[in-house]
Amino acid sequence: MRIEKRYCIEFSGWDGVRDQSARVRVFRRMENPLSFDQVLRRRSAGGFAAEVALVFTTLGCGGDGDGDGDGTETSSDGGTPVTVSSADDSSSESSESSESSESSESSSGAVPEPSCGDNCSAPPEVLWQTTWGTDAWVWESAFASAVSPSGELAIGGPVDWPATGGLLAVYDVDGALLFADTLPEAVGGVAWDSDASFVTAGDVPSTGALVLSGRGRAGEVLWTSSDAPAAWVGSLGRSSNGDLLVGGGTSTTGFIGRFDASGASKSTTATPTDMFVADLAVHDGRFAVIGVDVSDRVWLGSYADDDTLEWSASLALLDANAVTVTADGTVIAAVRTPSGGSSLLRYNADGTEHDPSITMPWTESLITDVLPLDDGAVVVAASVVESGATHCSLSRINAEGVMTWGVSFAGLVLDGECVNVHLGPDGTLMASGSVFEASGDADAWAFRIGFE
Repeated sequence: MRIEKRYCIEFSGWDGVRDQSARVRVFRRMENPLSFDQVLRRRSAGGFAAEVALVFTTLGCGGDGDGDGDGTETSSDGGTPVTVSSADDSSSESSESSESSESSESSSGAVPEPSCGDNCSAPPEVLWQTTWGTDAWVWESAFASAVSPSGELAIGGPVDWPATGGLLAVYDVDGALLFADTLPEAVGGVAWDSDASFVTAGDVPSTGALVLSGRGRAGEVLWTSSDAPAAWVGSLGRSSNGDLLVGGGTSTTGFIGRFDASGASKSTTATPTDMFVADLAVHDGRFAVIGVDVSDRVWLGSYADDDTLEWSASLALLDANAVTVTADGTVIAAVRTPSGGSSLLRYNADGTEHDPSITMPWTESLITDVLPLDDGAVVVAASVVESGATHCSLSRINAEGVMTWGVSFAGLVLDGECVNVHLGPDGTLMASGSVFEASGDADAWAFRIGFE
């Protein structure tokens, strides 16, 4: 099924954009015969299977702010000018979608519906957005993020590419920076325990050591796992019994690690194929994982809560960075097709195909996150490539495969990727990723949007 686009909302400007000059970089996917250690941390930048020219531009976000730790922060509040165009206009083939690489929220329990569902009559408002990065000329991205029960956003990710370390920042519900610092480990997963504490999972780039830590709301370390095995980290989730699940890979296989709530290692599971677990999603005593193996095939697997593999699928596709499970147990795998576009493949809980699949309306794109809603709809985050530029896009797809709304950031940043999307307790959407400057520097990016 190719989704029907009802309409598209495109941001056409941003207060404080200082410079529209652009610099072009080319990302090349790292192919064999590189060692698997080298290809593990491809994620969104390396996830495009062909050479893709990405255009970067400066994002000037209002007045400059002071960041904590070693970094600097800029932010902006208030509504952003938008234009609404008809989805029937073939010239606007572009812009709804958003990307993600990892689901740190468990899908058990009620999920609030965004305040704009099937029948949106007005464009959203940017409630706040912010960037954070070090003063050095390095690439920083919020590859991982999670929202607390009260709406605070914790973001984490790598510093530089290939990564030399990591970053961690926490924002309150209004976008004020509570904590930010650089870390020895590149953060690949974040999960809140409560309003007072959260867990981060990452790996030390030089050694591959897995670092699992509990942290307070202000970023202070409460505990660190002392017996975590070596692995590169791609995702973090929480099982139905409260255990922490870490997905990633080693030099020889995909990795699923189970830890108790205090970080003590309980078990490790190797995937049956040599791969990297880019994302995992937990639902009703089961969890699904997805990634790409060394033969460049997408591998999708569903596990019982005792870590037994129930079913799997090996697919001749280019890439996969996101998987989720809806309220009725449907597994949705976000994949990149051989043509360069993106699709949502749907499977029943027993592994049989749930037809039809959903073809997204972009020629060149990579989905990096899929957020399930209680009514069977999903919010999709993606990087969409158009006219040599890459932009962040968010869209809602209902259970019938219809795109009911889409929000594109194509007009405000010539290159900006949103890697994770979350639903706040008040029905607003929060996302994290990165934006690029004309100099080639990149900073972690987070924003919150709401609907009237």
